[in-house]
Amino acid sequence: MLKTIIPYFLIALFSAGFMNNLSAQNKLKKITDGNSIMVARTFYADTLLIFCDTVFVLNKPTFKVYESAYDKARTGSANVNNLVASYDNLIRKQEEIINQKEEYYQDLKSKFDSLVGKSNIFISSSTTNISQISSSLGKATENLVETQKLLTDSQKLLEEERKNSWTRTLKIGVGGFSFGVAVTALIFLIKK
Repeated sequence: MLKTIIPYFLIALFSAGFMNNLSAQNKLKKITDGNSIMVARTFYADTLLIFCDTVFVLNKPTFKVYESAYDKARTGSANVNNLVASYDNLIRKQEEIINQKEEYYQDLKSKFDSLVGKSNIFISSSTTNISQISSSLGKATENLVETQKLLTDSQKLLEEERKNSWTRTLKIGVGGFSFGVAVTALIFLIKK
């Protein structure tokens, strides 16, 4: 009877071990908290996703050594407890400072992004204004050239008019003198 029980016993034992390994393998575990001491039990073929800067992976006997040392330090003298508490407070304060700096950074980044957007709008409107001013200056230059041509033409007309007016004045003067001489000569002839 023992011979018939042993194969069944071995099959049951092998099945129990196989089922235990099947349930423990290929699990995905995420480690995100790097500020505290935590224990995550993992088994062969588990996948660990680590989202912090430092992780210690220990087997069970090594973990027991570290755990007992940690417990001794926690339950030890007041100096060690104060030192550990101070260290924990320091870590907490550093985390608060880092979080505060992150908030400042995000605030400055949003302000900078807003400034960039406003600067781009200003540059765009300035470019439009500059092109309009350039167009206006081009038209004003054309008008100045036309005005300069008209002034030059007016000056030429004034010079010609001045020359013509001197000639006209001379003609009127000579005509008046001739008329005066003729009238005087006529008066002398009539009186004689």
